[in-house]
Amino acid sequence: AGCPTCSVVSVPHKEAPTGCAAPGPCTIDETLNTKLAALHELDPLLVTESYTPSSVVPHADPCHSNGTCVDATISSMTPQNALKFVNDANSLGLNVLVEVMSEPEKLAMIQAGIPPSQVRVTAGNGSHFHIKLR
Repeated sequence: AGCPTCSVVSVPHKEAPTGCAAPGPCTIDETLNTKLAALHELDPLLVTESYTPSSVVPHADPCHSNGTCVDATISSMTPQNALKFVNDANSLGLNVLVEVMSEPEKLAMIQAGIPPSQVRVTAGNGSHFHIKLR
């Protein structure tokens, strides 16, 4: 646990206590922060969960406990928009997992061209992207 290379999230993000644990500030690894800023220029995004993770939803990936990943959304989570986002994130050296709320949503994302290995149904609090440093 811990994030010695963290800095305050530089893109639009939810503040503590929903976007990270109270009292905040919400932070992430500096390299991830730089890559998210570049991604935000291509696809405006909102970071919904950063470091230190909140207790709003449980996190299976330990990267939430070291600042090397975030959860984020975009204004319109259509399959086509999600595909563009995934491709843009991949081009910047980020790993992206599209977490959706149902099997039909998962199928729609796959049919749009997102690799099946990058889409999963989750019990989270809404469809979103899990973005992680490679």
